[in-house]
Amino acid sequence: MGGKIRHTATLLGVLALCGAASVEACVITGPLVSLDGFGSTRVEEQDSCDGVGDGDDHDPGPAGCVDGLGGGQVIQRGPDLVYRIAVDAGVEFDISIQPTDAWDVGAYVLTSCQPDTCLIGKDVHSSPGIKESLLGIRNSGSEPRDYYLVVDSFYPSGGYSCGAFDLEFEEHFISDEGDECTNKIPLAFTGDIVEVRRSTCGTQNVSFSPDFCGGVLPSALYGRDVHFSLTSYDTAWTATVVPDGWDAAIAVSTECGDLTGTCVAASDSSGSGENESVTVSLTDTGGAQTVTLVIDSSLDAEDPLGCGDFTLKITPVGAAPVRPTSWGGIKAIYRPDTR
Repeated sequence: MGGKIRHTATLLGVLALCGAASVEACVITGPLVSLDGFGSTRVEEQDSCDGVGDGDDHDPGPAGCVDGLGGGQVIQRGPDLVYRIAVDAGVEFDISIQPTDAWDVGAYVLTSCQPDTCLIGKDVHSSPGIKESLLGIRNSGSEPRDYYLVVDSFYPSGGYSCGAFDLEFEEHFISDEGDECTNKIPLAFTGDIVEVRRSTCGTQNVSFSPDFCGGVLPSALYGRDVHFSLTSYDTAWTATVVPDGWDAAIAVSTECGDLTGTCVAASDSSGSGENESVTVSLTDTGGAQTVTLVIDSSLDAEDPLGCGDFTLKITPVGAAPVRPTSWGGIKAIYRPDTR
């Protein structure tokens, strides 16, 4: 099976392709991709109709884990292809399957090459040609382990049962630090510039309502988020989030337990990769004050621009503006020799 593999940035683990017909042995029939950190990998120009391991070997069944529209379970009866994913300890990954033909894709992840080990699955789109995403698959153990992606379909035969597609794998290190109010990341501002690097991709999501911060934000924040606890004797400062190419938002509240009701500043006005800044002026109490900063996104967790690495900078009011960071594109493109 041919196709193109694009490797962006660095990722952990090794991805291998294996034919479903020899699924117990997971015989590698496609290219290998080395994954060594943050970033993403694309496996392009795949085809579940191409005759390579495309028998109906897997089906988690209605009692399995393939969620459909409304939460019901969806049978998967179409031709299927199996991909082995070797993931290092402490890595979380998301998978997107984008059909490039008009067929109805379903997909699920197994913890071994047996159907009764289904971990997560999706077939929520009944219309052909729509992407399915599998999110938040975590290797929380201390050792590397294998997972198996099965690309399948509800339809047993016919034009909607199989077709061409691209795969994308987003990997990041698991990080629960700053995931919620109980484990905010502490920062202290004493008048000098504070700068910290983090990522929202390894955290879970907390969605805010559309009226978050009294309507200052143009829409709800659906992305994965990181919470900071900022303590300062200064009553005025500027907070700027510098995202590495994704669509970030920033909000400041005085109480983490009531982010909406105590919001004092928020910004989500710029496009993907552009900075978001807020200037905060608090009433002078004569002592240190602590607020909660939330770095988030208006894009949901399934959107590749809904999370990413970022720099958070706290500067005195009147300091020189923070310049956007310039980041490169795809680091390498791997193409198998099809001659």
